[in-house]
Amino acid sequence: MGATTASLQVGATLTAVVNATVTASSGNITNTAVGTSTTPDPTPTNTVTVVTPVATSADLTLTKVASSTSGTQGQTISYTVTLGQPGSPVASNVTLTDILSAGLSLISASGNNGTASIAGASVGATTASLQVGATLTLVVNATVTASSGNMTNTAVGTSTTPDPTPTNMTVVTPVATSADLTLTKVASSTSGTQGQTISHGDPGQPGSAVASNVTLTDILSAGLSRISASGKQRHGQHRRGQRGATTASLQVGATLTLVVNATGDRQQRQHHQHGGGTSTTPDPTPTNTVTVVTPVATSADLTLTKVASSTSGTRADHQPHGDPGQPGSSVASNVTLTDILSAG
Repeated sequence: MGATTASLQVGATLTAVVNATVTASSGNITNTAVGTSTTPDPTPTNTVTVVTPVATSADLTLTKVASSTSGTQGQTISYTVTLGQPGSPVASNVTLTDILSAGLSLISASGNNGTASIAGASVGATTASLQVGATLTLVVNATVTASSGNMTNTAVGTSTTPDPTPTNMTVVTPVATSADLTLTKVASSTSGTQGQTISHGDPGQPGSAVASNVTLTDILSAGLSRISASGKQRHGQHRRGQRGATTASLQVGATLTLVVNATGDRQQRQHHQHGGGTSTTPDPTPTNTVTVVTPVATSADLTLTKVASSTSGTRADHQPHGDPGQPGSSVASNVTLTDILSAG
């Protein structure tokens, strides 16, 4: 790089500005300038050299991966943050910090190297030195407390070793609306006998978002024969032994109720009645299934008949009578038959 002029007047200057990129990773770099003229110069050695030391530099890289691309209220989400050092010198006094935004509540954090520290919504990991090719990893677990909007998680990696490209990264996770269906079931009787009618009432929606396309299904076990069903919302029969109720949307605080009436038609020890609620809106506790077990009490069906050997009697006549049967389906225990004669 050079600069020339045909003449340089007394008191004037000739200036050259040179820009260069440092390619060395260590040692010193030198820059030498030489000035000449065809006019004789009593001090011809116009040469200047500037020596510049090369400072070691790190090249930290930062990556962050979320366990889910979206979150729902109540869900646990994990962030894995990795700070790498592919550069040639060792990076000194390295710190990795992860910061949770509003809408995320910290549960725990762990690291693979150095010391993990927790301060409010921030988690940090440090190491005195990070070797070339090594990584500093931090795993952060948090609960989603937001019901809408976005959650952000920001990570920052620093080192006292100069880094030409400082590292930080932010991950934005949208919050999906979520329902929180709850299911209850109450039987009209704690036990049943053959031929008895039993009614079951069935989900509520205390969640923070409207639940869409809600279906409530009630399934009767063997030993129960459905009589009828009714509900607060539209209902229809699914398959034999099943009854369902559906609604396009279930508002927060609203309920979808189904009352199923059935007859115990078989002599079994227990009747099982299952209820399940579903929605296309994500639910942090999706297993909305309740089973009610009703014991079947054994029942007899005693019948009593009485026949006199004569429609009228005279003194000293012997009048035999015959009495009871048991056509029921269960054995009748401790049966007593009492016949009481009147005076005469």
